[in-house]
Amino acid sequence: MQTVALSWLMATICTSDIMVALVQASSTLPAFFLAIFVGAFADNFSRRMIMIIGRCMMMAASAMLDPDGLWKCRSMDDPLF
Repeated sequence: MQTVALSWLMATICTSDIMVALVQASSTLPAFFLAIFVGAFADNFSRRMIMIIGRCMMMAASAMLDPDGLWKCRSMDDPLF
């Protein structure tokens, strides 16, 4: 979902197809290169715990990208509610 959002954002900011492709590649290449090491960890450790840690790391990364800040409380009048 984040990959689609990044590509969509770049497509609205810039009209260059190459820039959209670079954003897509830069968001998928780290997972491609780290898959070998994570596979070795999954074979040696609890897969459930690795999945939980991975999801927590994804949650923390998404929270850091929040433009309003992590701890901002929204009111009931906010249209995002």
